[in-house]
Amino acid sequence: MSTTGSEDDVSILAMSGSGRAGSPNTALLHAARGLAPAGVTIEIHEGLAQVPRYDRDEDTESRLPPAARDLRAAVAKADGLLIATGELTFAVPEVVRTALAWLVRPAMSTPLLRKDVAVIGVSPGGFGTVRGQVALRQLLAGYGHRVLSGPELLVSAAHDRFDRAGHLIDHQAAQRLREVLAALREQIVHGEGPGGTR
Repeated sequence: MSTTGSEDDVSILAMSGSGRAGSPNTALLHAARGLAPAGVTIEIHEGLAQVPRYDRDEDTESRLPPAARDLRAAVAKADGLLIATGELTFAVPEVVRTALAWLVRPAMSTPLLRKDVAVIGVSPGGFGTVRGQVALRQLLAGYGHRVLSGPELLVSAAHDRFDRAGHLIDHQAAQRLREVLAALREQIVHGEGPGGTR
């Protein structure tokens, strides 16, 4: 848990699967910061788009790319992760796959080891990133990480859910986001939350 405050306080690192300006998935993470329950601190990692494609030859103490080093350190420091993913050709965006490639190594001391993860997403279409979320959940489960299985947040028609300033204005989506964050906190603190397993 957090090294400051109550022993039940938790820190969550949030990562967006899109590096583009005005990304609704990044906006969803900013909304999460404002909707987080008491005792939950959310930090948004801003450098995901700068993480280079994984290269085993570069994965050494002396050659590790700074963006990859910063990502590993941020994940290691957090109690849990919140990933807002879009979809690319019905799958996980390359920026997320690249980040995971650095985060799952070295295998026995990865910063993702025993880390609780929640996956959410928003898309302009009608499916709310369901296929991207399924693919990401499968990837994370395959690596042996603890993925929150419910509640889910699949936000469709992004243009109707946010105002021009990027603020979440859909009350149902906001309530669902609160539920996801509460369940993630429960899983981190007690080992199991609604729909989540160790």
